[in-house]
Amino acid sequence: MQLADKLFHTMDRPSALLVTNDQVAAGLYTASINLGWTVPDDIAIIGFDNQPISKALNMSTIHIPFNSVGEQLITQATQATISHHEIKLDFIERGTV
Repeated sequence: MQLADKLFHTMDRPSALLVTNDQVAAGLYTASINLGWTVPDDIAIIGFDNQPISKALNMSTIHIPFNSVGEQLITQATQATISHHEIKLDFIERGTV
């Protein structure tokens, strides 16, 4: 709530936020509504990790396939060589963009 208050009362107010996780996004979403803002018209909010709260609040989010991430980590830990592997993230568009 304090972060939202600071962000929304600055001269260079953002028009969109990509937040580190859905819990923080939910807090910013709630604070936005409490301050009289409309989401996404006044500010767009995108969370990151596709937690149940994002679905409950109809918030857009980025889905991280944690099983794939874990498999890649195990593979890297058990191999002698370092490799690079891209893991596809999915944007889940809901009502906050």
